[in-house]
Order: sequence, then C-alpha cells, then structure tokens
Amino acid sequence: MRTQTIASVACLLVAGMGFGKFLSAAEPADNSPGKAAYQRICVNCHGEPTEGGDGPALVPMFHDPQEVLSIVRSGQAKMLPIPPEKISDEDVLAVVDYLTQLTSKQ
Repeated sequence: MRTQTIASVACLLVAGMGFGKFLSAAEPADNSPGKAAYQRICVNCHGEPTEGGDGPALVPMFHDPQEVLSIVRSGQAKMLPIPPEKISDEDVLAVVDYLTQLTSKQ
C-alpha cells in the first residue's frame, strides 16, 4: 500500500511539473520529417509555427493537405510558388502532418 501511495505521489509531481508533455505519444518528434522540412523551407517566412513571421502563423493548421500542396505549388498572396525541386510533395504533406500534430496540442 505504501509503495502504491509513493508511486501515485511521484506521478502527480511529474504531471504537476509539466513533464507529462514529454511522455505524450502524440507529440511530434524533434527528428520528424515534417519538422525538418519546415525548418529547411518554411521557417524563413513563417517563423515558428505558432508565431508567424512575414507569412502567417501555420498553427493552428486548418487547411486540407491537398489545399496546402496547391498553395505551395501555385503561391498565394505574398508567397511565391515553391517548385518540387526545392521541396517534394511528400515533404509538403509531412509538414502538414507536423503542423496538424502541433495544432492538436493546443
């Protein structure tokens, strides 16, 4: 009984200190392809996903993946088209997945 109480208190302390977010399976991995592609291509204009920059913040992400792919390829507003040689369709979809995961954490 005492062991269970100590374990319960330890879990509450960990959760209360904010460590619970590090244990979440839904948290996007730091080495995810979407995060890497975002850092390589998107961050220069959009800044950190929730903050924005010259371009708007991309979290929360409410666009359909195919819509984002169309925007990336065709451009929109101040954003110029980005050719497949610079970022593949697969990487664009990985970025959308990464941003969607971040959105679900808000």
